[in-house]
Amino acid sequence: MWPAPGSPGTFIGEELRAARSFWQDQQLVIIGDETVARLYRTALETHKIPLTMADADAMTLAGLNAAFN
Repeated sequence: MWPAPGSPGTFIGEELRAARSFWQDQQLVIIGDETVARLYRTALETHKIPLTMADADAMTLAGLNAAFN
């Protein structure tokens, strides 16, 4: 089933299509809000792209901790 025009799936699909040369044949990490990150994961998994999901809050805290300690 294709996403409805104007849906988040349509926008993510167009974004990934336009940036394909940047992510194709790469190991990816998705960092972001869980709901949005799941949409990207679903889209990228259809292309068999290896990826890792990371929690945005945990990554932000780890980065701040590394920067200030």
